[in-house]
Amino acid sequence: MKFLKVAILILTLSISSLSFADEFQSTTTSSHRNTWESDLYPFQPYLKGGGNVISTPNMNLRTNKFQFLLGVGTDYYLDKNWGVFGGVEYNQRGRKFLNTTLSSASYLDVPFGLTLPYGEGFWRGNSFSTLHVGPYIAFPLSNFKYDYPYSAQSSVPYREYYYQPKPDAQTYGGLYVDNDIMFSTSSTVAPGLTTWMKLPLGSAVNGTNTRFYEFGLGLKVNIF
Repeated sequence: MKFLKVAILILTLSISSLSFADEFQSTTTSSHRNTWESDLYPFQPYLKGGGNVISTPNMNLRTNKFQFLLGVGTDYYLDKNWGVFGGVEYNQRGRKFLNTTLSSASYLDVPFGLTLPYGEGFWRGNSFSTLHVGPYIAFPLSNFKYDYPYSAQSSVPYREYYYQPKPDAQTYGGLYVDNDIMFSTSSTVAPGLTTWMKLPLGSAVNGTNTRFYEFGLGLKVNIF
């Protein structure tokens, strides 16, 4: 569980460093209301992009491979203290093996759950922090394939690995945690930083116990 402890520690440090964790004040006056407040804009679509800095099967960091991620979604605030969210994320998954990479073409991840705004960020009154917690479901768009470097020597390990049957990707689910710090730059958009962690509860490969643990960093834009 060493990887899990490290990932949780990184996420905790990112949350504490990106926000003072101030609670929303119930006595906010009309002269000090921010354009991002959930009671003014309960429906907030967003765009996000970045990469999984950690993306490794079964917590084996030796096979870790950086993977890109793109996503869209929306927050819907039921009041100023909480709401719900849903999104769709294009996510590649793979692992390293010698100089060969075993990777999927792509997955579509569907995270959904609770949106919890919990405080102001670095620029008090002009930034805000939000936590997203819930499950996600990963849908494969293709089976895994081998990216084979033709310049590599045709040694026995390469040949044996390359000619193995390509494993079948399968749908699985897991736990999704996302932390954002957004900056209120205008009345229509709020750019910011996002970190996320995905903890799988099932295997990504049919007939095996291949679980991809992921921790990512990226940029996000909320649209009001």
